[in-house]
Amino acid sequence: MPKNSQMSASVWSLRTEAGTALIVSAMHTLGEGYLGPGGSLIEKRLGDPAEKSGATRIFLVKEEDGSVDSLASVLFILYNPEVPPEQSGNNLRDILPRHDFFVGVIDSQKVVMEPLPGTPAPLRHESPVVFDPSDLTTIAPTVANVIPGDSVLLMGWPQVDDFAGIFAVSIVRVLSDSEAEDAIKELAALGDEEGGIAYDPEAEMIIEGYAVVGILVRASDEYDGKQYVRSVRMTFVVDRIMSTYEALSDSERAIVSLYLEPMPMPTTTPKPGGVPGFSVEPLLAGLAVVILVRWFRQRTS
Repeated sequence: MPKNSQMSASVWSLRTEAGTALIVSAMHTLGEGYLGPGGSLIEKRLGDPAEKSGATRIFLVKEEDGSVDSLASVLFILYNPEVPPEQSGNNLRDILPRHDFFVGVIDSQKVVMEPLPGTPAPLRHESPVVFDPSDLTTIAPTVANVIPGDSVLLMGWPQVDDFAGIFAVSIVRVLSDSEAEDAIKELAALGDEEGGIAYDPEAEMIIEGYAVVGILVRASDEYDGKQYVRSVRMTFVVDRIMSTYEALSDSERAIVSLYLEPMPMPTTTPKPGGVPGFSVEPLLAGLAVVILVRWFRQRTS
């Protein structure tokens, strides 16, 4: 769970021919103007990440003690969805979940950031050192779907309050489609901004729990100890990448496939099994950032 600048990101996979790692994070963490002028159409792109210079934005967790590395890993953009003009300005505060993600690539290089930032080298076909004792980034599947009622871990690096700069985790619950619709109506009645934004079941899940700036994609205010958080589904991310990949030429596919998991992309069905009562499927399920936690049917209510 690295930092993306001052926000959160996730190492998705190391199952790539190039050996580079796939990084997934929210588009708004890049900031207005990173992929095009604010207020303009940002066109979707799945292309050679080595075509453009990398940026020192990713800070991995160190293997020895779990602290954040002071040396920056270099981020190269592999895929970004289309962002409409009305959502690409205003510091990306108006961006909706179906547009609020990107997939990047990092390699083995590390760049000194103090006292002055170093200059990134071109993209290398070398693997970064990632703290992954269970090999979750190298064994398929590397992503998971969610079932309504699932409990998930909402994790990342808060930027406000008592947990600012400290890795934090909360346990939250995935709402069903009908519960999500009811939550939107509830928020609308309360005058919350999220109540004016329709639920988008293809692209997002809505989860009941607590999140803070630095972890969330979009979220409501807190009411009586309850908060609703929007999270981009990893199934949607994979689908967008695959559909864009299919439209590429053979030569473009040959380049892009070096940095993706082997085609077809990984299954998004959680693996069965586990101990009765409670088990963890530590697979990337969505962007908030969310890790799937499976509560089995014999759990107590």
